[in-house]
Amino acid sequence: MAADWASVEDALDIVRNTKADLLIIGPEGLAMDIVRWVIADVPTSIVVGPSDAGGLWLPRLPLPGITLVVRDIDELSAAGQASLLEWLESACDDEQIVCTASGLLLSMVNDGEFDRRLYYRLNNFCIKLETS
Repeated sequence: MAADWASVEDALDIVRNTKADLLIIGPEGLAMDIVRWVIADVPTSIVVGPSDAGGLWLPRLPLPGITLVVRDIDELSAAGQASLLEWLESACDDEQIVCTASGLLLSMVNDGEFDRRLYYRLNNFCIKLETS
């Protein structure tokens, strides 16, 4: 989705009303501003990100009704990507996943550096932010 602000607001309304999973690609500060807007009315949200080694701490399941925010998914190691994919496959449909990534994520998928299955699992709804 292109990043004109009216389109972003429409997309965010859909995400908030349906709890659809969301992938935000763009500058970290702006992406996290949007994440804060998405989770503003969510009773329970957990924000996680990759460790220096590219690993990822994930909460124990089940966690019905939570929104899990995973920052910088493009910095996950192969093991971190595998752990996230396994967590997602074990999760019930009641969890919402919101992820942020740099603009290089799709090229990482195409180059085999990011798990294609994970990319498509996370990419239910995508907002690509562009800087002017």
